[in-house]
Amino acid sequence: MAEICITGALNTTPSEALDTILNLTPIQQISVDISTLAAIRLRDTDLWNDHPTGHSSILLDRGDIPPKTDYCLPTEHITTPFRTLIPRREEWTAGPPGYPDALSFYTDGSKLNNQVGGGVFSQLLEYITLSGYLTIVVFSRPKS
Repeated sequence: MAEICITGALNTTPSEALDTILNLTPIQQISVDISTLAAIRLRDTDLWNDHPTGHSSILLDRGDIPPKTDYCLPTEHITTPFRTLIPRREEWTAGPPGYPDALSFYTDGSKLNNQVGGGVFSQLLEYITLSGYLTIVVFSRPKS
């Protein structure tokens, strides 16, 4: 009905023709796509039972569906194994802030002339910059 209102077409105009004119995906295809994504998510979390009949057959005989994806169940991490410090300027006078034997990272970012940039610094990192577009950060441990 919305297609008819948008185009001003007659009520007898086939919806497939209006879908094509308006470049809309048919509602039947949208429901199949959403159902397929839900089935893949259930399959990859071991909550899916394969059956060759009924709604369980949605994943069968589809060459475009990978046998496994990298989907995993979201998990909640209540504790963090790190601590974020935001020091004031005065705290830098006695040296870098933070814990003496901690692995520390310092970050910064800026935007100028519609370009953005960011940086990460640590005494254990080496930098390789390519044309200002890509920075490769290599983590290296000190030799003991």
